[in-house]
Amino acid sequence: MPNPKRKQFGMLLKNLRNDRGWNQDKLAEELDVSRQTIANTERGQNVPKAKFVEHAFQLFGSAELIERYISIQEDRKELMALAAAVVTEQYHPVVNSVMKQIIRESLKTNDLHSIFSTLFQMIMWELKFKGKVNRRKNDWLIMVTQYLDPDPDAFFEMIEKLYHHSRESSNFSAFITITEGIKCKVTLGNSRLSQILCYQANAYFYSGNVRKAYKVSSRALDVMNGEVYKHTAFAYHRHALICMQQIEFEEALEAELVSLSLLKPSEYHYSIVKAGLARLYYMNEDYGKANEFWEDAFTKYDVHDPARTHSLNDMIMMEIKLGNMEQAHAKIIECDKLLDRAKENKWPHYDVESMLLRRNKVMLEVVESGNFLSPAVGNILQELNNSYLRDERELTKNFILERMFFSSRI
Repeated sequence: MPNPKRKQFGMLLKNLRNDRGWNQDKLAEELDVSRQTIANTERGQNVPKAKFVEHAFQLFGSAELIERYISIQEDRKELMALAAAVVTEQYHPVVNSVMKQIIRESLKTNDLHSIFSTLFQMIMWELKFKGKVNRRKNDWLIMVTQYLDPDPDAFFEMIEKLYHHSRESSNFSAFITITEGIKCKVTLGNSRLSQILCYQANAYFYSGNVRKAYKVSSRALDVMNGEVYKHTAFAYHRHALICMQQIEFEEALEAELVSLSLLKPSEYHYSIVKAGLARLYYMNEDYGKANEFWEDAFTKYDVHDPARTHSLNDMIMMEIKLGNMEQAHAKIIECDKLLDRAKENKWPHYDVESMLLRRNKVMLEVVESGNFLSPAVGNILQELNNSYLRDERELTKNFILERMFFSSRI
């Protein structure tokens, strides 16, 4: 006698077929299966494969098909294959139900490794489609880990994926919580541990917790203990950027010089580090030295590379400080064009560089008008205050105060 739940699934499939005015032969043709497979499925005599349900779902657009399938499929691999095939922002809730069923089936056999990987995938999809993660999922993942001995290779791959998804969503809360909660449970070599610490430092940095970023970044450098890994140059460059936010320019300069020494001029990151050194000299008002490094960096950047805006925004402020308004206007036009292209291509640094360009336009306007108390000044200072860019906030505030004092004396 057919299983009642299988019969319900089959009846739903039959109704969807009849709504289209199709016979079993037509549906079999559409799904690329035999008519007998359709007949057996509609009678509730078999449990179709995930591929069958995926094609039927795409054909009819019925989320109920998946919901019914959950109740008859006990094979977790089939369920995971279906979830991965149909997951989209629109159908994320129904896919979430599939994942919960996988966890229920895993609990029956106490398969904690399967629960761990399923929870992790749920977190990844939640980040992708909702931009944030339910805290309970983070807690569950950490709790499951307490009873596991995670494979270091799988763990490292997981952390890398989670970090990059967090970058894309600009939300590092889940990444920070999970890495802090489970990294001590996994035995990692110095190379991988230092790289995870670099990811953590970045996460804290972009979350605005510069002190914690500095602490974690320093530990990453200590863990490397003088060894040079693939990510070592990046680690020192990131440490330099964090030090800049701490207004520790001497340490930042040391770290950036180490990073540069580890790179070949032909490597793309060589230009980025050169630009970082230019920024350090610019922040110390050594504009001659800054220009030297900018010129060198720009010879290696493609003219359409949005990374040029990192330097252009600094250069615009430098020209304003030096009173070179014509050059400032010209560089603003160049920066605007690059950012228009960057926005179209969804460049991850667009929001920050766009804010700094707005700051530059406001500073140029107030210098030319002499009105340092305009609402635009207050607005841009508030934007900077809400960002992680402490160095830019201090630079802008000091520039305004100095100009106001200078103007009052004149």
